[in-house]
Order: sequence, then C-alpha cells, then structure tokens
Amino acid sequence: MERGTVDIIKRYRNHPAIVLYMAMNEGETREDIYEMWRKHILGLDGTRIHIPRVRSPTPGKAFRPGSGRTFQPG
Repeated sequence: MERGTVDIIKRYRNHPAIVLYMAMNEGETREDIYEMWRKHILGLDGTRIHIPRVRSPTPGKAFRPGSGRTFQPG
C-alpha cells in the first residue's frame, strides 16, 4: 500500500486539477494507514493543503503549504 501511495502522489502532484488532499470522508481508515498517507503527502507535495478526514485520528494535523506547520481546520 505504501508504494502505491507514493506512486499516486508522484504521478498526480503536478496536475492542475489537484487543489487539496483529503483523507477518506466516508468510512474509517486505520490510524497507521492514515499516518503513512499523511507523511507521504507532506513529504512529496508540500504545495497543497492536506485536510484530515472527518474523524481524524490525529485532530489538528491539517497542513498549510509554505508555513511548515499544521493548523486546526475550521
């Protein structure tokens, strides 16, 4: 799953239609999968906002590009 995540981010990170990344907005994601996904988004594409899923296992870990820090969305 991790290789697929990296491949997808690298393949589409420069696509003009990608405005932000959002974790699953339906269903549940295991925390280890969520954290792996978030780590690769922040590491491979720091130009777009990352919004945690609706019920984030790590609340407040959205990322504002260019700031180098997370913020609480809303």
